[in-house]
Amino acid sequence: MCVGCGGMPTGWTAIHFAARNGHLAVVNQLLKWDPKLLDARSKFGTTPFIFAASGGHVDVLRALYAKGGKGCLTQKDQHGMTALHVDADRGQSVAVSQLLEWGGG
Repeated sequence: MCVGCGGMPTGWTAIHFAARNGHLAVVNQLLKWDPKLLDARSKFGTTPFIFAASGGHVDVLRALYAKGGKGCLTQKDQHGMTALHVDADRGQSVAVSQLLEWGGG
């Protein structure tokens, strides 16, 4: 799979898969190779930060937040949902707490 291209029909890149599945080491390596991947959007506007939130992967959220700061909190998918919306919807209480500690979104 191409690291930065959205070759999948969904527009997912390697960092989307890694973030969604909680692969912290892979996320860190991909960002080391290309920091712009932090803002990679799927076909539906979903970012790696939102994908990490959807899986409740707090360690990945922390790594992405360390690179992108408060801007990660305001990223929205095509439905206007932020990471906080996604976490709350999926009952990810630990991730919700972390996002609220950073200021929500």
